[in-house]
Amino acid sequence: MKSLPILVIILIFISCQTKDKELDSTEFAYLVDTVMIDPGDEILFLRYRLISADISSDGKYLVNFNLDDHTIEKINLDELRLEEKLPFEIEGPNGTGKHVNFINVLKGDSIFIKSFGQSALFRENGELVKKVDWMNAINGDSLRYGEMPTNELAIDRGDLKVFGLHYNNGLAPY
Repeated sequence: MKSLPILVIILIFISCQTKDKELDSTEFAYLVDTVMIDPGDEILFLRYRLISADISSDGKYLVNFNLDDHTIEKINLDELRLEEKLPFEIEGPNGTGKHVNFINVLKGDSIFIKSFGQSALFRENGELVKKVDWMNAINGDSLRYGEMPTNELAIDRGDLKVFGLHYNNGLAPY
């Protein structure tokens, strides 16, 4: 009889334990679609897997920066053809810089272009609208930023805002 209370406590303890629930598996599905683009008499720039490309805000165009001839390839996604090539200057007052590594298509005919050492907003016709002066920009602590950010993002919702992110990727001491 002395062991009966201990046995009851053990049974209560075991019955109150929760069993491990099976984890719900989340399904992840994606669709890969291959399209054939008619480039006309041109050769599309695909060397870096469209790393310097963006989709227009209306979703009708793939805009790809061609580093070989310093043009923007405007590809119509409805008609699956290269619609036009827009020339840009490397140097000069409307220069993008030699090594373009990122573009961000904004509303209308605006394109944010980041190249090595500079970032700027351009029109599709190659005209410079505004350069971003990162050396004198103010960071979140109201201090001068003083360097080129690692990543940049331009958002145009009536007024252009450009955000820069600089982080230590473990390769350089900061």
